[in-house]
Amino acid sequence: MNGTVFINRLSNRSRLAISASAGLLTALVLEIGTSRPSVHIMAVWLAFSLTQLFFSWFTILTCRVDELKKNAKDQDSGRAVLSLFMLLTTAVSLLGIVLLYVSADQKTGSELALHVVMTLSSVGTAWAVVHTTFAFKYANLHYSLNGLDFPGKGEPDYLDFVYFSFVIGTTFQVSDVAILDRKIRRTALVHGVLSFMFNTTILALSINIISSMVQR
Repeated sequence: MNGTVFINRLSNRSRLAISASAGLLTALVLEIGTSRPSVHIMAVWLAFSLTQLFFSWFTILTCRVDELKKNAKDQDSGRAVLSLFMLLTTAVSLLGIVLLYVSADQKTGSELALHVVMTLSSVGTAWAVVHTTFAFKYANLHYSLNGLDFPGKGEPDYLDFVYFSFVIGTTFQVSDVAILDRKIRRTALVHGVLSFMFNTTILALSINIISSMVQR
């Protein structure tokens, strides 16, 4: 229980520091630049993003509503970090796709399969990081502004905000949750547009490249 409370009370800065340390440790172990740099770069990203997702989803699944209301502001990434996440996830995803496309004719067998797995994993974690980060943003905005109206009884927990975030991320619209505040509405607009761009370009491009490789 004490461990759960400790993790749930970690600020966003602390989680970012731990995740960055995991990425740095992976970089040191793999010695980026010595061989297969494309795989190493994606491995560093996976170490960072999976660590970030672990802490985020641990809190999402275990944090009570009363704790959420107290800690929502500290666990929110903030506008600057959220923008950095968007740039970083897009850059990593595009890099993985480009490297996969360039190396497709040069690698065969297990090495090519490794590139495919690493690329799909990098794009998948990038997608998950974006919408999970927005879920924490919506939680903070709601409990600061009381700007979302969830159907049913009781106050919303983190899974409710994850539901709201991932619905926007997959359908580019809200479902049964009403937005009551202008600031949240504008955040949802940015989220929807970015999600559309990510899904229609990066995900579609990844699938097309991998499909063409399989058919060779």
